[in-house]
Amino acid sequence: MGRRMISFIMTQAAAMGYQSCYLETLDELKDAVRLYEIFGFRHLAKRLGDTGHNSCGICMLKKL
Repeated sequence: MGRRMISFIMTQAAAMGYQSCYLETLDELKDAVRLYEIFGFRHLAKRLGDTGHNSCGICMLKKL
């Protein structure tokens, strides 16, 4: 189900003209991080802006 949701979101974001997708997640969610990596998300060294998700230790970006 997670794979289908991510695929749908990536397709919709690209169709809407977005150039990239950004996410923040928790270190404990290792399975989710692996799934994001499979979909082409890359780890970032720091956050993009102030999202308010201060407990999230992992920031990732995927170019569309």
